[in-house]
Amino acid sequence: MLWKWLTGIAIGGLFGWLTLRDGVFELLLTGPVVFVDGYLLKGRVEPHVLMDASGFATPPGIGWQIPLSGVAIYLLCLSIIHFLRAYRWQPLIRGFVNSPLPSNRLNAISAVGFMAMFLLPFRLGELVRPILAQRETGNTPTSSLLASVVLERVADGLIVTLLLGLSLLFTDPEIGQQEALLTGGIAASIVFTVALIILVGMALVQKQTEAVLRLVMTPVPRSLSDKLMGILLEFMRGLRSVPDWTSLVQFVGLSLIYWVFNAFAIWFIAPGFAVPVSFSMAVIMMACVVVGMMIPNSPGNIGTFWYFLLLPFAAIPALYTSEQLLVFGVILYVCQLTQQTGFGAFFLIRGDFTFHEALGVSRPSES
Repeated sequence: MLWKWLTGIAIGGLFGWLTLRDGVFELLLTGPVVFVDGYLLKGRVEPHVLMDASGFATPPGIGWQIPLSGVAIYLLCLSIIHFLRAYRWQPLIRGFVNSPLPSNRLNAISAVGFMAMFLLPFRLGELVRPILAQRETGNTPTSSLLASVVLERVADGLIVTLLLGLSLLFTDPEIGQQEALLTGGIAASIVFTVALIILVGMALVQKQTEAVLRLVMTPVPRSLSDKLMGILLEFMRGLRSVPDWTSLVQFVGLSLIYWVFNAFAIWFIAPGFAVPVSFSMAVIMMACVVVGMMIPNSPGNIGTFWYFLLLPFAAIPALYTSEQLLVFGVILYVCQLTQQTGFGAFFLIRGDFTFHEALGVSRPSES
């Protein structure tokens, strides 16, 4: 566990340095900040109004602005996103939980689980929701709960990389042709497509798929390959517990709404920060964060979140190194940190769950 924390901190430090190495961060903290017409301003006497958010240009002037109404709207959007994200899990697990999860308990479990996923390094928080759901519902099969989380991650990866590919077709050529974006999008598509093929293959033709996987893993030591195959077989036993196609369609539909609304929130508030973000650019920003999270995340996603969120602007150096863009990224991060930590902390303080469970220290018992 300790090495994961230390490695996560190192990863966060690296990407934090890559984001802030041009000295912009120091500019954010120097000089007076004033409040004018609902905006916090630094280096400006009045807020800039961005008339056309679909173009790509350097924000006017120097300094930065933060619209307090935009921050409030984004927090509201994140709250809506939280409920969409929480309730889309219900169609996947309703067929195998021993007792139905009421909406309020599903929300509580998801709030603590999402907080753990955001705060803990190396995606250790992924286990928290299965742990809490098993505690809540009785002896629900561990494999089924873990399989539902795996299915979520694969579906999210496929949906986001599909949205990324479509958005690259409709954005500015300077942005869409960035080698880093294209390479990352292609790599992510390959990873999640292969994962989907394996899952479908294990579900439909398990013996044949298992034989192919064992052949591919021939160079891997037998003890390790047996362990990996055992994990896959457990996951597949769980996936077969997904109730029916209707439940799967409900899950995919809610996932699409969740991700599109996520991009909408970024696009909607960007003009208030005088940052030019088209809707396709907002999708690309969101997708970059998701693809970036394929790298083991740092504690609290510090460093990695900022770097990948702002990466699409690297093709526009004057904008990429501006104070305003960095402030925009920092505020989006702080809002996400506040919403996810706040929702989870509420249920911990209320005593619904223990801090050990929220940290993933406990493990679900096998059934």
